[in-house]
Amino acid sequence: MIQAWQDRWVKVPAKFEFVNSRELLAAQAIQSEVTAKITIRYRDGVVASMRGIHRGRIWNFTTPMTDNDSGLDYLVIPVSAGVNDG
Repeated sequence: MIQAWQDRWVKVPAKFEFVNSRELLAAQAIQSEVTAKITIRYRDGVVASMRGIHRGRIWNFTTPMTDNDSGLDYLVIPVSAGVNDG
């Protein structure tokens, strides 16, 4: 079975902020994991199994968080890159 990427949203205005960087010891090799967060206007259908590309780097999504007021204004999506292919 071949799996391919599907474009859900091609360009989304967003605020991208780096949060943390740490080194991991995996398979006897030191690898670097970079974490960040992406803030976008609320849109239905954003899930943790998605990936995104920012400046040519593939980012893994984790569970999106809604804003504290209405839950419908914006999403904050924690993301990570570096330990695998995105």
